[in-house]
Amino acid sequence: MKKILLTAVLLLICSFSAVADIITTVGHAPIINNNIAEARNKAVKDALNQALLQTGANISYEQELSNGALTRDNFKIKSSSNIKSYNIVKQEQHDDYLIVTVKANITARQNTCSSTHSKSITPVKFFFDEGQLGESQRGLYQINKEITSQIYGRLLQNDKVFNVKPWIDTNFKLDMRNMKGNEISRQNRQQLIHLAKRLDTQYILLGSIRDISFAGAEGNVITKLFGNDSRNISFSIYVINGFSGNMVMAKNYQGIAEWDVDDGIDVKSNNFWKTKFGKTLNQMIANATADLTREIQCQKLNAHIIKIDRNEYYISVGENNNVKTGDLFTVALTNNFDDYQGHHRIANTALKGSFVVSRVFDNTAVLKPAKGIADTNIQLGDLATAVK
Repeated sequence: MKKILLTAVLLLICSFSAVADIITTVGHAPIINNNIAEARNKAVKDALNQALLQTGANISYEQELSNGALTRDNFKIKSSSNIKSYNIVKQEQHDDYLIVTVKANITARQNTCSSTHSKSITPVKFFFDEGQLGESQRGLYQINKEITSQIYGRLLQNDKVFNVKPWIDTNFKLDMRNMKGNEISRQNRQQLIHLAKRLDTQYILLGSIRDISFAGAEGNVITKLFGNDSRNISFSIYVINGFSGNMVMAKNYQGIAEWDVDDGIDVKSNNFWKTKFGKTLNQMIANATADLTREIQCQKLNAHIIKIDRNEYYISVGENNNVKTGDLFTVALTNNFDDYQGHHRIANTALKGSFVVSRVFDNTAVLKPAKGIADTNIQLGDLATAVK
């Protein structure tokens, strides 16, 4: 049996300063050959990994896969992050999985990114590239929905970065064939801006299933590596800024693993995710979520002006985005237009000075102009941006 070494690096690239955090997270691990102790160690390591990611630690890890099965898992902390202590507060066993709840005291580098707020993001059900829908009927029925659900669940675990809206079980008939690389068609851009306003979200997460075909003809080097019954898995994620319609992230993830999935298995079941193919897909989803966290965590919080009451300006973010009384925002007057070539443009004219948050509610906050700001001519729909 041949082995390959996969190295995944989760680089959270903001600047940091040392502080201590008490974080409670949940870790999972399969129980192999009734070895509870080994499963507990792996589950604790999974929980501590989640905790470190929440503190913004810079983590690298190496995983050795043998036919899609994890055989070695070594974590390296490349920063001053340090797990001072931890304890297991709860341990449960469900079928062949061990689930532990861990409370960790971590001295990590505190996130000093330009943003300390959580950004709203709405995942939309992954779609199939041409030809892949038929492939999904061969043991991966509704895998697009399950990948969307798995990413959604991981995002929910990091409320310091994300204010996750319920994922949408439709693709809104977006013409995704025009979304290649970082290019977005004019029609898609306008539709995405309108959709973001409708969903009250700063970012939209889209995804496509690129390849779930069985491996190629006999003699293919990859097929030889994994055995005769192997299957490809490839998906892409796209992150759209709903205020501008611009693509902020586009990345593809691909893998291959032995196809050890029984006919008729439910992709939502634990039995599917315990297979070699399921474990390979799970790691790809974990990598995609980590990349997404890295991309979004240092972005500034944006909001729309949604109500004006004399010199008070209500914005479309609040406590759910970690907005607090005294936070500072800037405001820009927004002008949307199509140029002579039909390209959609957004022209923002920033006002001088800042606005301070005077009151905060669950999903809205009230801004008041700082001293010295004259009549601003702010209109509904104008852009407010958190200073930090």
